[in-house]
Amino acid sequence: MKTSSQFLFAAFLTLFVSLSHIGYSQDLQRRAMLGIAFEDVSSQVRIELDLGNRGVRVLEVLPNTSAASLGILVQDIILELNGNAIESITDVQTHLVDARAGDEVRLLVLRDETEVVLLGQLKSRPKEDFGLAHVDLGQFSFDGGVGRLITVTPDPNKKLPAVFFIPGFSCMTVDGLQPWHPYRKFFEGIVEAGFVLVRAEKPGMGDSKSDIPCSSCSYETELESFRAAYREMLESPFVDKNNIVIFGHSLGGIQAPVLGGEFQPAGIAVYGTTYVPWLEYLLRVNRFQHRGFGIDPLQIEQQAKAAYPVLTRIMVDGESPSDIAEESAAYRGFLQSMFQWQSGDLLFGRSHMFWKGIQDQMTLQHWSEYEGQVLSLYGGADVHTVDGRDQEDLVEILNGFNEQSAQFVDLQTIDHNFVETGGLEQTYEALSSGSYQDEFFMQRYSPMVVQTFVKWAQSVINT
Repeated sequence: MKTSSQFLFAAFLTLFVSLSHIGYSQDLQRRAMLGIAFEDVSSQVRIELDLGNRGVRVLEVLPNTSAASLGILVQDIILELNGNAIESITDVQTHLVDARAGDEVRLLVLRDETEVVLLGQLKSRPKEDFGLAHVDLGQFSFDGGVGRLITVTPDPNKKLPAVFFIPGFSCMTVDGLQPWHPYRKFFEGIVEAGFVLVRAEKPGMGDSKSDIPCSSCSYETELESFRAAYREMLESPFVDKNNIVIFGHSLGGIQAPVLGGEFQPAGIAVYGTTYVPWLEYLLRVNRFQHRGFGIDPLQIEQQAKAAYPVLTRIMVDGESPSDIAEESAAYRGFLQSMFQWQSGDLLFGRSHMFWKGIQDQMTLQHWSEYEGQVLSLYGGADVHTVDGRDQEDLVEILNGFNEQSAQFVDLQTIDHNFVETGGLEQTYEALSSGSYQDEFFMQRYSPMVVQTFVKWAQSVINT
Protein backbone atom coordinates (compact mmCIF):
# COMPACT_ATOMS: atom_id res chain seq x y z
CA MET A 1 0.00 0.00 0.00
CA LYS A 2 2.99 2.18 -0.39
CA THR A 3 2.15 5.09 -2.72
CA SER A 4 4.77 7.42 -4.15
CA SER A 5 4.55 10.91 -2.67
CA GLN A 6 4.98 12.51 -6.09
CA PHE A 7 1.55 11.23 -7.13
CA LEU A 8 -0.45 12.35 -4.15
CA PHE A 9 0.95 15.41 -2.41
CA ALA A 10 -0.01 19.06 -2.79
CA ALA A 11 0.68 21.87 -0.33
CA PHE A 12 -2.16 23.80 1.29
CA LEU A 13 -1.99 26.90 3.49
CA THR A 14 -4.37 28.39 6.05
CA LEU A 15 -6.71 31.20 4.92
CA PHE A 16 -9.77 33.09 6.08
CA VAL A 17 -12.39 33.75 3.42
CA SER A 18 -15.88 35.22 3.60
CA LEU A 19 -18.17 32.62 2.06
CA SER A 20 -21.76 33.08 0.99
CA HIS A 21 -22.40 29.41 0.09
CA ILE A 22 -25.04 28.24 2.57
CA GLY A 23 -23.19 25.00 3.30
CA TYR A 24 -19.92 26.59 4.41
CA SER A 25 -19.09 26.58 8.09
CA GLN A 26 -18.02 29.96 9.41
CA ASP A 27 -16.13 28.41 12.34
CA LEU A 28 -13.45 26.41 10.53
CA GLN A 29 -11.68 28.73 8.15
CA ARG A 30 -10.85 27.77 4.59
CA ARG A 31 -7.23 27.38 3.59
CA ALA A 32 -5.44 28.76 0.61
CA MET A 33 -3.54 26.64 -1.88
CA LEU A 34 0.12 26.98 -2.75
CA GLY A 35 -0.73 24.98 -5.85
CA ILE A 36 2.14 22.60 -6.57
CA ALA A 37 2.67 18.87 -6.80
CA PHE A 38 6.17 17.93 -5.71
CA GLU A 39 8.54 15.19 -4.59
CA ASP A 40 11.62 14.91 -2.42
CA VAL A 41 14.90 15.28 -4.34
CA SER A 42 16.88 12.05 -4.38
CA SER A 43 20.12 11.68 -2.44
CA GLN A 44 22.05 11.27 -5.70
CA VAL A 45 20.74 14.54 -7.15
CA ARG A 46 21.46 16.35 -3.91
CA ILE A 47 25.07 15.20 -4.10
CA GLU A 48 25.40 16.10 -7.78
CA LEU A 49 24.02 19.62 -7.22
CA ASP A 50 25.74 20.13 -3.85
CA LEU A 51 22.42 20.77 -2.09
CA GLY A 52 23.29 19.21 1.24
CA ASN A 53 20.06 17.83 2.70
CA ARG A 54 17.88 20.41 0.98
CA GLY A 55 15.45 20.20 -1.89
CA VAL A 56 11.97 19.29 -3.09
CA ARG A 57 11.31 19.23 -6.82
CA VAL A 58 8.23 20.85 -8.36
CA LEU A 59 6.34 18.44 -10.64
CA GLU A 60 3.32 20.58 -11.44
CA VAL A 61 2.15 24.18 -10.97
CA LEU A 62 -1.62 24.65 -10.88
CA PRO A 63 -3.03 27.70 -12.71
CA ASN A 64 -4.43 30.70 -10.83
CA THR A 65 -2.74 29.73 -7.57
CA SER A 66 -0.14 31.21 -5.25
CA ALA A 67 2.59 29.18 -6.95
CA ALA A 68 1.68 30.49 -10.40
CA SER A 69 1.65 34.10 -9.16
CA LEU A 70 5.02 33.62 -7.47
CA GLY A 71 6.50 32.40 -10.73
CA ILE A 72 7.35 28.86 -9.59
CA LEU A 73 8.18 26.63 -12.56
CA VAL A 74 8.05 22.89 -13.09
CA GLN A 75 11.46 21.34 -12.24
CA ASP A 76 12.33 24.15 -9.83
CA ILE A 77 13.94 22.78 -6.68
CA ILE A 78 12.71 24.57 -3.56
CA LEU A 79 15.62 25.11 -1.17
CA GLU A 80 14.21 27.58 1.35
CA LEU A 81 10.82 28.90 2.40
CA ASN A 82 10.67 32.09 4.45
CA GLY A 83 14.31 31.56 5.41
CA ASN A 84 13.79 27.95 6.52
CA ALA A 85 15.73 25.16 4.82
CA ILE A 86 13.45 22.71 3.00
CA GLU A 87 14.63 19.11 3.28
CA SER A 88 11.35 17.31 2.58
CA ILE A 89 7.72 17.66 1.56
CA THR A 90 6.86 17.67 5.25
CA ASP A 91 8.99 20.80 5.77
CA VAL A 92 6.91 22.71 3.22
CA GLN A 93 3.70 21.73 4.98
CA THR A 94 5.08 22.49 8.44
CA HIS A 95 6.42 25.97 7.61
CA LEU A 96 3.17 27.04 5.93
CA VAL A 97 0.63 25.46 8.24
CA ASP A 98 -0.33 28.76 9.91
CA ALA A 99 -0.03 31.03 6.86
CA ARG A 100 -2.98 33.28 5.91
CA ALA A 101 -4.18 34.80 2.66
CA GLY A 102 -2.22 37.92 1.88
CA ASP A 103 0.80 36.83 3.92
CA GLU A 104 4.11 37.54 2.30
CA VAL A 105 6.12 34.49 1.26
CA ARG A 106 9.75 34.18 0.16
CA LEU A 107 11.08 31.15 -1.71
CA LEU A 108 14.63 30.31 -2.69
CA VAL A 109 14.62 27.89 -5.62
CA LEU A 110 17.29 26.30 -7.79
CA ARG A 111 16.47 26.78 -11.46
CA ASP A 112 18.85 25.50 -14.11
CA GLU A 113 21.59 25.36 -11.44
CA THR A 114 21.02 29.04 -10.55
CA GLU A 115 19.49 30.15 -7.25
CA VAL A 116 16.44 32.40 -7.74
CA VAL A 117 14.48 34.31 -5.06
CA LEU A 118 10.68 34.47 -5.52
CA LEU A 119 8.56 36.94 -3.52
CA GLY A 120 4.80 37.38 -3.36
CA GLN A 121 1.55 36.89 -1.47
CA LEU A 122 -0.54 33.82 -0.86
CA LYS A 123 -3.83 33.32 -2.71
CA SER A 124 -7.04 31.70 -1.57
CA ARG A 125 -8.06 28.16 -2.34
CA PRO A 126 -10.91 27.75 -4.87
CA LYS A 127 -14.11 25.94 -3.94
CA GLU A 128 -14.89 22.51 -5.35
CA ASP A 129 -17.39 22.25 -8.18
CA PHE A 130 -19.50 19.13 -8.73
CA GLY A 131 -21.85 20.65 -11.29
CA LEU A 132 -25.45 20.69 -10.05
CA ALA A 133 -24.57 18.80 -6.87
CA HIS A 134 -24.53 20.71 -3.58
CA VAL A 135 -21.22 20.94 -1.67
CA ASP A 136 -21.52 21.36 2.09
CA LEU A 137 -18.50 22.06 4.28
CA GLY A 138 -19.06 21.05 7.87
CA GLN A 139 -16.72 20.23 10.69
CA PHE A 140 -16.13 17.75 13.50
CA SER A 141 -14.10 17.87 16.69
CA PHE A 142 -11.56 15.29 17.85
CA ASP A 143 -8.94 15.25 20.56
CA GLY A 144 -6.40 17.87 19.55
CA GLY A 145 -8.18 19.42 16.61
CA VAL A 146 -11.10 20.27 14.38
CA GLY A 147 -11.59 18.47 11.10
CA ARG A 148 -13.30 19.39 7.87
CA LEU A 149 -16.25 17.22 6.79
CA ILE A 150 -17.02 17.55 3.08
CA THR A 151 -20.44 16.39 1.93
CA VAL A 152 -21.54 16.39 -1.71
CA THR A 153 -25.19 15.58 -2.34
CA PRO A 154 -27.03 15.25 -5.66
CA ASP A 155 -30.18 16.65 -4.02
CA PRO A 156 -29.96 18.78 -0.84
CA ASN A 157 -33.71 18.46 -0.32
CA LYS A 158 -33.60 14.71 0.34
CA LYS A 159 -31.85 12.26 2.63
CA LEU A 160 -29.99 9.88 0.33
CA PRO A 161 -27.77 6.79 0.68
CA ALA A 162 -24.19 7.83 1.39
CA VAL A 163 -20.63 6.68 0.79
CA PHE A 164 -18.10 7.44 3.53
CA PHE A 165 -14.70 7.47 1.82
CA ILE A 166 -11.47 6.62 3.68
CA PRO A 167 -8.28 7.27 1.65
CA GLY A 168 -4.79 5.73 1.72
CA PHE A 169 -1.98 6.56 4.16
CA SER A 170 -0.59 9.72 2.56
CA CYS A 171 -0.88 13.08 4.29
CA MET A 172 -2.87 14.68 1.48
CA THR A 173 -6.06 16.65 1.23
CA VAL A 174 -9.14 15.06 -0.36
CA ASP A 175 -10.60 18.48 -1.22
CA GLY A 176 -10.09 20.35 -4.50
CA LEU A 177 -8.13 17.69 -6.34
CA GLN A 178 -7.16 18.17 -9.98
CA PRO A 179 -9.79 17.07 -12.56
CA TRP A 180 -7.53 14.23 -13.76
CA HIS A 181 -6.79 12.86 -10.30
CA PRO A 182 -8.15 9.30 -9.89
CA TYR A 183 -9.70 10.15 -6.54
CA ARG A 184 -11.53 13.12 -8.06
CA LYS A 185 -12.88 10.97 -10.89
CA PHE A 186 -13.90 8.28 -8.41
CA PHE A 187 -15.76 10.93 -6.36
CA GLU A 188 -17.59 12.14 -9.45
CA GLY A 189 -18.71 8.59 -10.18
CA ILE A 190 -20.18 8.25 -6.68
CA VAL A 191 -22.19 11.47 -6.97
CA GLU A 192 -23.33 10.73 -10.53
CA ALA A 193 -24.72 7.40 -9.29
CA GLY A 194 -27.01 9.27 -6.88
CA PHE A 195 -25.07 8.73 -3.64
CA VAL A 196 -24.10 11.37 -1.13
CA LEU A 197 -20.29 11.50 -0.96
CA VAL A 198 -18.79 12.15 2.48
CA ARG A 199 -15.08 12.82 3.02
CA ALA A 200 -13.16 13.74 6.16
CA GLU A 201 -9.85 15.55 6.04
CA LYS A 202 -7.05 13.97 8.07
CA PRO A 203 -5.66 15.92 11.07
CA GLY A 204 -3.99 19.08 9.84
CA MET A 205 -4.83 18.48 6.18
CA GLY A 206 -7.05 20.65 3.98
CA ASP A 207 -9.02 23.03 6.17
CA SER A 208 -8.52 20.93 9.30
CA LYS A 209 -6.68 22.24 12.34
CA SER A 210 -4.64 20.02 14.62
CA ASP A 211 -2.18 20.42 17.46
CA ILE A 212 0.00 17.85 15.70
CA PRO A 213 0.61 17.80 11.91
CA CYS A 214 -0.60 14.80 9.94
CA SER A 215 2.94 13.56 9.39
CA SER A 216 3.55 13.31 13.15
CA CYS A 217 0.13 12.21 14.38
CA SER A 218 -0.46 8.71 15.67
CA TYR A 219 -2.55 6.05 13.99
CA GLU A 220 -4.96 6.20 16.92
CA THR A 221 -5.43 9.98 16.47
CA GLU A 222 -6.17 9.60 12.77
CA LEU A 223 -8.60 6.77 13.46
CA GLU A 224 -10.35 8.81 16.15
CA SER A 225 -10.74 11.70 13.71
CA PHE A 226 -12.51 9.38 11.27
CA ARG A 227 -14.77 8.15 14.09
CA ALA A 228 -15.69 11.75 14.94
CA ALA A 229 -16.37 12.49 11.28
CA TYR A 230 -18.62 9.44 10.97
CA ARG A 231 -20.62 10.52 14.03
CA GLU A 232 -21.04 13.97 12.53
CA MET A 233 -22.19 12.44 9.24
CA LEU A 234 -24.95 10.58 11.09
CA GLU A 235 -26.43 13.96 12.02
CA SER A 236 -26.33 15.29 8.45
CA PRO A 237 -29.64 16.48 6.92
CA PHE A 238 -28.46 15.04 3.59
CA VAL A 239 -27.62 11.47 4.68
CA ASP A 240 -29.94 8.48 5.14
CA LYS A 241 -28.15 7.06 8.17
CA ASN A 242 -29.65 3.61 7.60
CA ASN A 243 -28.08 3.39 4.16
CA ILE A 244 -24.39 4.17 4.53
CA VAL A 245 -21.58 2.30 2.79
CA ILE A 246 -17.91 2.72 3.69
CA PHE A 247 -15.27 2.60 0.94
CA GLY A 248 -11.72 2.09 2.23
CA HIS A 249 -8.82 2.44 -0.18
CA SER A 250 -5.41 0.97 0.68
CA LEU A 251 -4.76 1.81 4.35
CA GLY A 252 -8.39 2.96 4.45
CA GLY A 253 -9.26 -0.71 4.00
CA ILE A 254 -7.60 -1.42 7.35
CA GLN A 255 -9.42 1.43 9.08
CA ALA A 256 -12.81 0.65 7.50
CA PRO A 257 -13.57 -2.50 9.55
CA VAL A 258 -12.82 -0.62 12.79
CA LEU A 259 -15.59 1.87 11.95
CA GLY A 260 -17.71 -0.95 10.56
CA GLY A 261 -17.65 -2.91 13.81
CA GLU A 262 -18.56 0.19 15.80
CA PHE A 263 -21.21 1.76 13.56
CA GLN A 264 -22.53 -1.23 11.54
CA PRO A 265 -23.11 0.47 8.14
CA ALA A 266 -25.05 -1.33 5.43
CA GLY A 267 -21.85 -2.31 3.66
CA ILE A 268 -18.06 -2.01 3.56
CA ALA A 269 -16.01 -2.11 0.37
CA VAL A 270 -12.21 -2.23 0.40
CA TYR A 271 -9.68 -1.95 -2.41
CA GLY A 272 -5.96 -2.72 -2.46
CA THR A 273 -5.57 -3.65 1.20
CA THR A 274 -4.77 -6.41 3.69
CA TYR A 275 -5.97 -7.84 6.98
CA VAL A 276 -2.73 -9.47 8.22
CA PRO A 277 -0.40 -7.87 10.81
CA TRP A 278 1.44 -4.92 9.29
CA LEU A 279 4.93 -6.32 9.85
CA GLU A 280 4.01 -9.51 8.01
CA TYR A 281 2.49 -7.49 5.19
CA LEU A 282 5.58 -5.29 4.75
CA LEU A 283 7.88 -8.28 4.44
CA ARG A 284 5.64 -9.98 1.91
CA VAL A 285 5.00 -6.92 -0.24
CA ASN A 286 8.72 -6.12 -0.25
CA ARG A 287 9.47 -9.56 -1.69
CA PHE A 288 6.60 -9.26 -4.16
CA GLN A 289 7.73 -5.86 -5.48
CA HIS A 290 11.41 -6.75 -5.71
CA ARG A 291 10.60 -9.84 -7.75
CA GLY A 292 8.51 -7.73 -10.07
CA PHE A 293 11.37 -5.28 -10.56
CA GLY A 294 13.71 -8.14 -11.45
CA ILE A 295 15.95 -8.08 -8.38
CA ASP A 296 18.03 -11.19 -7.78
CA PRO A 297 16.15 -13.67 -5.53
CA LEU A 298 19.17 -14.19 -3.27
CA GLN A 299 19.47 -10.45 -2.76
CA ILE A 300 15.77 -10.30 -1.91
CA GLU A 301 16.15 -12.97 0.74
CA GLN A 302 19.25 -11.32 2.18
CA GLN A 303 17.33 -8.07 2.56
CA ALA A 304 14.35 -9.90 4.06
CA LYS A 305 16.61 -11.50 6.66
CA ALA A 306 18.09 -8.11 7.50
CA ALA A 307 14.61 -6.61 7.67
CA TYR A 308 13.28 -8.80 10.50
CA PRO A 309 15.20 -7.25 13.42
CA VAL A 310 14.85 -3.66 12.15
CA LEU A 311 11.14 -3.91 11.42
CA THR A 312 10.50 -5.64 14.73
CA ARG A 313 12.28 -2.88 16.63
CA ILE A 314 10.26 -0.19 14.82
CA MET A 315 6.84 -1.81 14.36
CA VAL A 316 6.65 -3.87 17.55
CA ASP A 317 8.94 -2.11 20.03
CA GLY A 318 8.39 1.45 18.75
CA GLU A 319 12.08 2.33 18.52
CA SER A 320 13.12 5.43 16.60
CA PRO A 321 14.44 4.92 13.02
CA SER A 322 17.02 7.66 13.54
CA ASP A 323 18.38 5.89 16.64
CA ILE A 324 18.53 2.58 14.79
CA ALA A 325 20.27 4.19 11.79
CA GLU A 326 23.04 5.51 14.02
CA GLU A 327 23.98 1.98 15.05
CA SER A 328 25.35 0.83 11.70
CA ALA A 329 25.69 1.70 8.03
CA ALA A 330 23.77 -1.51 7.22
CA TYR A 331 20.74 -0.38 9.21
CA ARG A 332 20.92 3.08 7.66
CA GLY A 333 21.07 1.59 4.16
CA PHE A 334 18.14 -0.69 4.86
CA LEU A 335 15.96 2.19 6.06
CA GLN A 336 16.88 4.24 3.01
CA SER A 337 16.16 1.46 0.54
CA MET A 338 12.90 0.17 2.04
CA PHE A 339 11.33 3.33 3.46
CA GLN A 340 12.92 6.18 1.45
CA TRP A 341 14.23 7.31 4.85
CA GLN A 342 16.62 10.25 4.98
CA SER A 343 16.59 11.54 8.54
CA GLY A 344 14.36 11.88 11.58
CA ASP A 345 11.59 9.46 12.49
CA LEU A 346 9.32 9.63 9.43
CA LEU A 347 8.84 6.59 7.20
CA PHE A 348 7.00 7.28 3.93
CA GLY A 349 6.08 10.68 5.33
CA ARG A 350 4.43 9.34 8.51
CA SER A 351 5.69 8.95 12.07
CA HIS A 352 7.21 5.57 12.91
CA MET A 353 4.66 5.40 15.73
CA PHE A 354 1.89 5.68 13.16
CA TRP A 355 3.09 2.43 11.59
CA LYS A 356 3.42 0.84 15.02
CA GLY A 357 -0.22 1.73 15.65
CA ILE A 358 -1.25 -0.25 12.57
CA GLN A 359 0.87 -3.18 13.72
CA ASP A 360 -0.85 -3.07 17.13
CA GLN A 361 -4.30 -3.32 15.54
CA MET A 362 -5.94 -6.75 15.27
CA THR A 363 -7.71 -6.04 11.98
CA LEU A 364 -9.38 -9.41 11.63
CA GLN A 365 -10.94 -8.99 15.09
CA HIS A 366 -12.65 -5.82 13.87
CA TRP A 367 -13.86 -7.61 10.73
CA SER A 368 -15.35 -10.34 12.90
CA GLU A 369 -17.42 -7.73 14.75
CA TYR A 370 -18.99 -6.36 11.58
CA GLU A 371 -22.35 -7.87 10.61
CA GLY A 372 -23.08 -6.34 7.20
CA GLN A 373 -22.13 -6.96 3.56
CA VAL A 374 -18.54 -6.76 2.31
CA LEU A 375 -17.00 -6.22 -1.13
CA SER A 376 -13.29 -7.01 -1.43
CA LEU A 377 -11.88 -5.45 -4.61
CA TYR A 378 -8.44 -6.25 -5.96
CA GLY A 379 -6.70 -4.73 -8.97
CA GLY A 380 -4.73 -7.40 -10.81
CA ALA A 381 -2.21 -4.76 -11.92
CA ASP A 382 -1.62 -3.52 -8.34
CA VAL A 383 2.06 -3.69 -7.35
CA HIS A 384 1.34 -2.26 -3.89
CA THR A 385 -0.54 -5.32 -2.61
CA VAL A 386 0.41 -8.98 -2.66
CA ASP A 387 -1.32 -10.65 -5.63
CA GLY A 388 -4.80 -10.43 -4.15
CA ARG A 389 -4.44 -13.41 -1.82
CA ASP A 390 -5.13 -11.42 1.33
CA GLN A 391 -8.32 -9.96 -0.05
CA GLU A 392 -9.53 -13.28 -1.43
CA ASP A 393 -8.69 -15.00 1.86
CA LEU A 394 -10.52 -12.26 3.73
CA VAL A 395 -13.73 -13.07 1.86
CA GLU A 396 -13.43 -16.77 2.69
CA ILE A 397 -12.87 -15.95 6.37
CA LEU A 398 -15.75 -13.47 6.54
CA ASN A 399 -18.14 -15.91 4.91
CA GLY A 400 -17.15 -18.33 7.65
CA PHE A 401 -18.18 -15.72 10.22
CA ASN A 402 -21.35 -14.71 8.38
CA GLU A 403 -22.37 -16.91 5.45
CA GLN A 404 -22.70 -15.21 2.04
CA SER A 405 -21.86 -11.80 3.47
CA ALA A 406 -18.71 -11.11 1.42
CA GLN A 407 -17.62 -11.30 -2.19
CA PHE A 408 -14.29 -10.92 -3.99
CA VAL A 409 -13.82 -9.22 -7.37
CA ASP A 410 -10.54 -9.19 -9.31
CA LEU A 411 -10.22 -6.22 -11.68
CA GLN A 412 -7.36 -7.73 -13.59
CA THR A 413 -5.93 -4.75 -15.50
CA ILE A 414 -6.38 -2.02 -12.85
CA ASP A 415 -3.62 -0.86 -10.50
CA HIS A 416 -3.57 0.49 -6.96
CA ASN A 417 -4.53 4.02 -8.05
CA PHE A 418 -7.63 3.03 -10.10
CA VAL A 419 -5.54 3.31 -13.27
CA GLU A 420 -5.75 1.04 -16.31
CA THR A 421 -2.22 -0.21 -16.99
CA GLY A 422 -3.08 -3.45 -18.79
CA GLY A 423 -1.62 -5.79 -16.20
CA LEU A 424 0.97 -6.29 -13.48
CA GLU A 425 3.91 -6.50 -15.87
CA GLN A 426 2.89 -3.24 -17.55
CA THR A 427 2.65 -1.49 -14.18
CA TYR A 428 6.20 -2.53 -13.31
CA GLU A 429 7.42 -1.39 -16.72
CA ALA A 430 5.79 2.02 -16.35
CA LEU A 431 7.22 2.53 -12.87
CA SER A 432 10.68 1.35 -13.93
CA SER A 433 10.78 3.60 -17.01
CA GLY A 434 9.52 6.67 -15.17
CA SER A 435 6.51 6.99 -17.48
CA TYR A 436 3.84 6.11 -14.90
CA GLN A 437 3.06 9.62 -13.67
CA ASP A 438 2.55 11.29 -17.05
CA GLU A 439 1.30 8.42 -19.20
CA PHE A 440 -0.78 6.44 -16.74
CA PHE A 441 -1.62 8.17 -13.45
CA MET A 442 -2.67 11.43 -15.09
CA GLN A 443 -4.29 9.98 -18.21
CA ARG A 444 -5.58 6.43 -17.79
CA TYR A 445 -8.06 6.45 -14.94
CA SER A 446 -10.46 3.54 -15.20
CA PRO A 447 -14.09 3.85 -14.06
CA MET A 448 -14.18 0.09 -13.50
CA VAL A 449 -13.57 0.37 -9.73
CA VAL A 450 -16.34 2.88 -9.08
CA GLN A 451 -18.73 1.12 -11.46
CA THR A 452 -18.21 -2.23 -9.74
CA PHE A 453 -18.52 -0.61 -6.33
CA VAL A 454 -21.67 1.35 -7.19
CA LYS A 455 -23.44 -1.71 -8.59
CA TRP A 456 -22.68 -3.62 -5.40
CA ALA A 457 -23.58 -0.68 -3.12
CA GLN A 458 -26.95 -0.28 -4.81
CA SER A 459 -27.65 -3.95 -4.08
CA VAL A 460 -26.95 -3.69 -0.33
CA ILE A 461 -28.78 -0.50 0.58
CA ASN A 462 -32.41 -0.69 1.70
CA THR A 463 -34.14 0.70 -1.37
